[in-house]
Amino acid sequence: MAYVADLHTHSPYARGTSSQLSLENLARWADLKGIDLLSSGDFTHPQWFQHTRDVLREAGDGLFELGGAQFILGTEVNCVAEQGGRSRRVHMLVFAPSIPSAERINTALAASGNLGGDGRPTLHLSPRDLVGTLLDIDSQCLVIPAHLWTPWFGLYGSKSGFDSLEDCFGDLAGHIYSVETGLS
Repeated sequence: MAYVADLHTHSPYARGTSSQLSLENLARWADLKGIDLLSSGDFTHPQWFQHTRDVLREAGDGLFELGGAQFILGTEVNCVAEQGGRSRRVHMLVFAPSIPSAERINTALAASGNLGGDGRPTLHLSPRDLVGTLLDIDSQCLVIPAHLWTPWFGLYGSKSGFDSLEDCFGDLAGHIYSVETGLS
């Protein structure tokens, strides 16, 4: 059985996105294009998270529904920290299993960056520390390194990346179950 998902979406609060971006439009286009599951995008942004809570209907098992489309709570963050003697910048996709978990994530991450400044906030955390923080909040959180190969913000990027998952995540590399290889 084929299953099509787009787990890297954004809100109109993220830099470089359309002001027409909405959950309703995402649901409509997912139906037209045959996409089975979408990320809500940008749940770390306070206004978008409130909109997400207002518009999406819980469907159980960490899924939400709108207009026939299924969603999971997701966001992208920019981790910026020194590690291994270099300044590193790595984009990460983060998924929460529930609204209460997403609320706890937002509270914890607010100490590391301005969540209201961009839909894709910059956090002064290493990717390893991000994973540790999320797993402490809820062991069902999922982290996926985003656009792995891009030079500036990919985990394997030539400008500030790493050579392996183990170099990046250390003892928590075993909690990375997937990577996004696409370029954005």
